[in-house]
Amino acid sequence: MAEALLPSRYILQKAWKLGQKMAFGERRLRPQIENCYQYPSYGLFRTVHRHSLEALDAFHAWDAKLQLLVEREAHASGGLQDPRQWDVFYRDVAGPIRSSFWYGWEQVHQLEMKYDAEVERYRKSKTPTPVLHVYTPPARPEFKPTALPEGAELQEWEHMAKAVFEEMGGDSNDKLWELPSPDEPLMKRSQ
Repeated sequence: MAEALLPSRYILQKAWKLGQKMAFGERRLRPQIENCYQYPSYGLFRTVHRHSLEALDAFHAWDAKLQLLVEREAHASGGLQDPRQWDVFYRDVAGPIRSSFWYGWEQVHQLEMKYDAEVERYRKSKTPTPVLHVYTPPARPEFKPTALPEGAELQEWEHMAKAVFEEMGGDSNDKLWELPSPDEPLMKRSQ
C-alpha cells in the first residue's frame, strides 16, 4: 500500500505566513461581509468568500506565490508520475496548503468575528421592536340631551327616590321623597 500523502508542517506554516503577509500588505483584498447573513453558517460563507477573493485581479500575484509552495511540496514528495497521484496530491496536499494560506489571512482580518457581528446586526434589524401601546378610550358619541315629555322627570325622580329609600331602609314616608309641585308653596310643605 502506498504511503499517504500529507503536507509537511513547514509548508503549512509557510502558507499560513504568506496568507498573513497578504492580509497586511495587500489593501485591495479586504473582507467582503456586506451580505454575509445570507449564508446559514460561517463555513459556507468562508468558502464562498475565498472563491470570490480568488477571482479578483489583485489575488493573481499571491496565487502565483502560493502555487510555488504547492510545487515545492510536490517535488519534495519525490515527483508524481501517475495522473491518479496528482488527484490525490491536490486533494490531500494542495487543498490543505491553500486552506492554511486562507486561515492566515482570515485570522489577521478576524473574519469569523466580523461575520458573527454582521449576522447579529442583521438579526437585530429584522427583530420587531416592542411598541408601547397607549390606551386611548374609544370615541364616544356626543351626548345631546333630549327634552323629556312632561311628567317624565317626576316619574324618574320618584323611581330613583324609592330605590334609594329602600337601600337606606328608611320608613315609608313617601311624602318626604316627593317633589313639590311648582304651584305648591314651600312653607306649606314643611309643616
